[in-house]
Amino acid sequence: MLRKMWMLGMLSAVFVSPLQSVSAISLSEAIDAALKHEDQMQISQLRLVQQDAVVQQAQRRYGLDVNLVGQIGREKVVAHHGTIFPSEGYKSIRSAELQADYPLYTWGRKQLEIQSAKLRSSAQVQALSGQRARTILTTVQVYTDVLKQYALSQLQLSTLENLRRSVYEADKKFSAGVITRADLAQVKAQYAQGQADSVLARSNLDISQTEFYKITGVDISQMDDSVAVPNYSPNLSESLEMIERHPSLQQAKLELDAASSQYDLVKAQLKPMLSLTSRIGTQHELHSISSESENYMMGVQLKIPLFDHGRNAADRKKASADRMLAAQQVEVVRHDLEAETKTVYSQLGAVRENKKAIDEAIESAEIALHFITRELEVGTKTSYDFLMAEQKVLELHTQKIVNQQDEVILVYRLLDLTGQL
Repeated sequence: MLRKMWMLGMLSAVFVSPLQSVSAISLSEAIDAALKHEDQMQISQLRLVQQDAVVQQAQRRYGLDVNLVGQIGREKVVAHHGTIFPSEGYKSIRSAELQADYPLYTWGRKQLEIQSAKLRSSAQVQALSGQRARTILTTVQVYTDVLKQYALSQLQLSTLENLRRSVYEADKKFSAGVITRADLAQVKAQYAQGQADSVLARSNLDISQTEFYKITGVDISQMDDSVAVPNYSPNLSESLEMIERHPSLQQAKLELDAASSQYDLVKAQLKPMLSLTSRIGTQHELHSISSESENYMMGVQLKIPLFDHGRNAADRKKASADRMLAAQQVEVVRHDLEAETKTVYSQLGAVRENKKAIDEAIESAEIALHFITRELEVGTKTSYDFLMAEQKVLELHTQKIVNQQDEVILVYRLLDLTGQL
């Protein structure tokens, strides 16, 4: 009876985590902390602000321009032979002119530039959404990894305690002459290995907790180990169709559209531009005879590009390359998402099948432990038999915990891949 009570105590020590308390941090709280703390989220938000400013630049580029132009200087006039009224010499000039220009028709330049900027802004919105999803997924990974490493650490502690008891039993048997010195040395070697494994498990747990702090900024001392598996019902073919909603793919498509608009914009630079222009000013000249004049002008200006030393051709070549690169990026992202979705879906199926097998194994191992415990009380089984049966139950329960955490992260990965995270 004492052994049975001790065994139940060991199981509760492993599977009732001291990380769990009233003030334990839940997964949703960890995600909220990561979204506020993670550096890449802040960078993505600043990039969105930056792209919004680019949209405003495009909207304001073609509009009314008003300039005040002033001039003061000294001019030399040389009269050629035969000039009827020569005015040769130096004269001082002072002038001021108010200039106003307004584009009446840009042949699509303005619309294309604004469209390209807005598409890139929308792409940045998708980039921010994708970064948010990555942050959530990373938080789930580090959170579940802490739980897995804790379970493995507790298993190693339980294994070490069983090995310590095995050494105690082996010492008694050696003193009674039941086993040899070689048998005793082998048991002690297993205990030493158990100590090393326990230290390694604790180190892995410390590393997981450090990664959690790096992502969330929270020093994890208490956790809620009841992480529910999200509901995910689509089959594989439905999942593959849903990857079109993934932020990375949406971003790549928008960047392709923006590259196409940029290419059209570069071609439009060769087209004429019609503007309304007006001038009003005054000019004062000091010479042998001073003069003062005023000028007023309003009219329409047509600007037709004729020669730019190949600059537009070079711009079109780059814009075309950018468009082809963006199109290829769409295909690469789609292919990667499809491949990862198939892999994760297959892994999730294996984990869920394994869960059924683990539950059946736990049930069988607990039945075996129950009967071995009773046989131990009547002397038909040894302490070693009891320790091995108990160790098997502990290992299976730990495997179940690890399997549950694997299922959680795989479902979250599918939610991410299908654009639902």
